[in-house]
Amino acid sequence: MVDTQKAKEYMKTNEVFHSLGYSDMDEYAIDACGNKIMYSDYQRNIDLFTSSVWEEESSVLTLSNNLKALAKLIEGNELLFAQIEYMARKKPTNESVNIDLKLIVQNILYVSSAMTKKRYTSNVVAMQGGSPLCMLGFVAQLVCSAQRVVVEAVPHTAVLCHLFVTLCRKAGLNVSLAFVKEPFSADIDCEQIKEMQRGCICVVTERSDVESAVHTFIASATQDPWRIRRVLVQESIVERLKHILEWKSKRNSSYDGSMALECSSAYHIKEKLFLFEYSGLEHSDGHVVIEAYRTVKELLSLFNIYKPFAVSLWCSDISQANEIAYGIDSTVIWINDYGSFEGPLKSSQAFYSIIDISYAKERIRHSFDVKNLTNRALNWSKLDVSERYKLLNVGIGKAEKAGLSKSLSIPAIDSNIEDGNFVKVTNVGICVGIEMRDIPFVLFREIEIKSILTCLLQGFAVVLPSVTESLGVVLKLLEEEGAPVVYKGVSGSEECLVTSQFSQYKVKVVRTNFGTIFAN
Repeated sequence: MVDTQKAKEYMKTNEVFHSLGYSDMDEYAIDACGNKIMYSDYQRNIDLFTSSVWEEESSVLTLSNNLKALAKLIEGNELLFAQIEYMARKKPTNESVNIDLKLIVQNILYVSSAMTKKRYTSNVVAMQGGSPLCMLGFVAQLVCSAQRVVVEAVPHTAVLCHLFVTLCRKAGLNVSLAFVKEPFSADIDCEQIKEMQRGCICVVTERSDVESAVHTFIASATQDPWRIRRVLVQESIVERLKHILEWKSKRNSSYDGSMALECSSAYHIKEKLFLFEYSGLEHSDGHVVIEAYRTVKELLSLFNIYKPFAVSLWCSDISQANEIAYGIDSTVIWINDYGSFEGPLKSSQAFYSIIDISYAKERIRHSFDVKNLTNRALNWSKLDVSERYKLLNVGIGKAEKAGLSKSLSIPAIDSNIEDGNFVKVTNVGICVGIEMRDIPFVLFREIEIKSILTCLLQGFAVVLPSVTESLGVVLKLLEEEGAPVVYKGVSGSEECLVTSQFSQYKVKVVRTNFGTIFAN
């Protein structure tokens, strides 16, 4: 029996739930818990006014303190959040506490300490029926970008969002809440971010604690993006895995008979149905497909096909585990573990950097050769930092000889670039974070020569809508040394290029567990 006392008390004190910052309409809905949800007169109107907080240092400090206050309030109400989530969407309370709420708090504290200026294409967080609770944490990034942030909620997420926005306001943040009938269509909604829809894959190698791996994927999360959709098991231990599953289940019972011809065997355990050699086109949320592979090479090729957001890798061979973990493009990787989110605050960005990039993407019209620029950008990024530094200085040297350095105030290039990676070692494991370039093109709407040089040194291509004649000469000299710069043909075409100025990196996090679970 799940304890929901706190949630029931909260719902009782709010017999009718109203939007915060908007007026009610006459229409309303009754949610799954019997709460009356009043629809608002809200219409989505994306507010792209940049927050004025960056104009004064005292305002930045105030916002940082407000975010810290919000993190503390959420920690004090984590059971209430978890119980509401269980009552509204049947999500196990331990999932909400150990995954979603932990990520939300980590992210808010990370943003409050980093306090980085951003530019996004939206100030709205849309909480649809299937949006994960942890999506609400991105409000922390948005309040650093926009003057006002809006949380849109449908009836399924209304009470949950009401609690969150109430705490935001209590912490001094300018956040509004709008109850809507149906979600507005937009590519920045979490449910539309393709990486989030690929879920998690579990890998069981022949050199692993198979019992612990099985115990893990049976008890794994029920909702995306952490839900294990597929298990890849090395061919030599397939039969052993089947015996373990058969022992844990009543074989071939309680599963859809229509799939009998689409898989070689099926095992129903708790609320999950494990399907061996499944040949169907689709499977429901409760189904986990199990597939065999032979070699690491074949495994890596399967990852190129499935492209999972997260991976739980079971392998006791350190060399092989690292080859797999660092050879795939997944963002969250656990080695001999699953569902652990311990580590530095920045480790939360393995989730939030994906959202950050989706919100930061800008599409500009262009009439230049994108393929050529892409190839130049790729070749430039492959160079060592020291080589890029040398080539940029050659170009700047030519500009100085041409007498352009002083007139443009070209600064010296700072070679001390922090890569943003991190390593945290504890008694139980290692957490490694790696910043990975995700958007190769950086758009500069304002001419900042120092920032442009730093960006090129980091390995990005630079896109500028327009430049002065003298700056154009300097950029041409840099181009001659291989620097990927575009300052002509940025507008005037139907073709679009995806760029961003403030968000180019996603964060890959690999957590390695030293111990063994010793599953029952």
